[in-house]
Amino acid sequence: MKEPYVSLFNYVDNWKQSINFGYADSIKSAYGEDLSIFFGPEEERTPIKFLEPEDYQRKLSLIKRATLPNLNVSKGALNLESMGTVDFITAFKMALDAMHSIIDPETGKPVLYGVQLQSYNLDEAVMNGLAVDQSLVAMNMKAQRVIYLWRMFEIAMNFDSSLVFGAKGRYAADEERVFLNDGMQGSMALALHGVKTLIVGFSMKDMPYIDFNQFLACNADVVPITDYDFVKVRNNRARAMLQAGLDVKLEDQPAYNLMRVFDNVSITPVPESATPGAGETKHTAHMQKHFKEFCKDNYSNRFAFEMALKCVRNAWHFSAIDHAPVWGLTELFAQMPKKAVTDDLLIKIGQVMSERWSSSSKVWTDVLKGIRLQYPEKTKSGKYTQWKDHRFTSGSNRGLMIAAAIKSLIDNREAHIQSQPGKQKGYDLKLPVIAKGGVDFAMDVPYVYTDTNGKVAEYTSIIDVDAFNNKSQKHEDDKFAEFM
Repeated sequence: MKEPYVSLFNYVDNWKQSINFGYADSIKSAYGEDLSIFFGPEEERTPIKFLEPEDYQRKLSLIKRATLPNLNVSKGALNLESMGTVDFITAFKMALDAMHSIIDPETGKPVLYGVQLQSYNLDEAVMNGLAVDQSLVAMNMKAQRVIYLWRMFEIAMNFDSSLVFGAKGRYAADEERVFLNDGMQGSMALALHGVKTLIVGFSMKDMPYIDFNQFLACNADVVPITDYDFVKVRNNRARAMLQAGLDVKLEDQPAYNLMRVFDNVSITPVPESATPGAGETKHTAHMQKHFKEFCKDNYSNRFAFEMALKCVRNAWHFSAIDHAPVWGLTELFAQMPKKAVTDDLLIKIGQVMSERWSSSSKVWTDVLKGIRLQYPEKTKSGKYTQWKDHRFTSGSNRGLMIAAAIKSLIDNREAHIQSQPGKQKGYDLKLPVIAKGGVDFAMDVPYVYTDTNGKVAEYTSIIDVDAFNNKSQKHEDDKFAEFM
């Protein structure tokens, strides 16, 4: 072997030998030699690759919502700022104490009890720093963010030795220890996997202000990743891993499943900064939100969502795809029997919509205008009306109101055609009243047509809103901020 390669080989071998495994004495004293109190006995543990997506999401949600005042935890975040400088092992134990206090109602046990983590594989590890024993590591919490317990959980559940890039920090000679300034959550996830030596690349510039410098350089002074980037890269990683005969990571499944649905209906997401063309959408974030709401990120639950996408794609085949009509149609189709949502129905609904709206982006603008006109929250004198905080004007019910608008448009078109001489049936579409939680949602969208004199006219059957339960209902989000 050539000399440079021999030196490199020796470095690799020495680096691997510098990594030690195990847990600090205080951790073993609290949770057992192999964290058997924390994770449970080995025979009761289930490897994370067998963890069902719904179990993963439930546990993640529990951790994100966890508030434990006695342990300085609020909404899944452990705040140690008041402690100033904290040694790593102390902070790690506090994180374990908090996680162990979060009980999963499905099992009646701590949220990570019964979970078997993967091992840290040195043959796949990234040699991106020096091995530093946990006892020599500290953190200046005035220069760090809170410790996100849910992020520790995400890293642990999607652990990959080849993605452990190590931490960054500063060596303090007078204190004979290293301060972490980036990679804190990842280092704690590594410690959770029983790696006793952390991997840290550190500066020898021994000045405390470096802590703030490094944190900002690594976390604040960066170009933020977009929702489109998240979906694109996670989907591409999932497909590449499947091609390599590997399982899709849990965190990639929502993006991968969403893209499978898009592929089924020939829709392509594009960056938010792009001008989308035919069959393209720049509303990746909203589409992800709707996929999560209606499909629980699961491909097998895609029916109503996929049919809505297909309908919008057909209606405006030569233009971009907006998410508003997709949202409304998903609400509508979710309330109908699957056998009633046929290709013929999709084509007819699409034709009615495209007659009124020249593009899918026009739908929400028109619906919002109608809501404000028909259900004004204030009088001209500034007094609140019965529609203030009503379900018809609540921001959380926009999808339902879009569905109600589409139904109204179709009903008015059918009524107009059937009112003409000759007993015409039109499309003869019969859609259900839009309802949720035992209450109905309605608004009036007139059918626009050209009369016998060649003039544009409107037809409406005028819905009777008083027939609905108009009792005010409070919602957390009741403002109609533009969301397009």
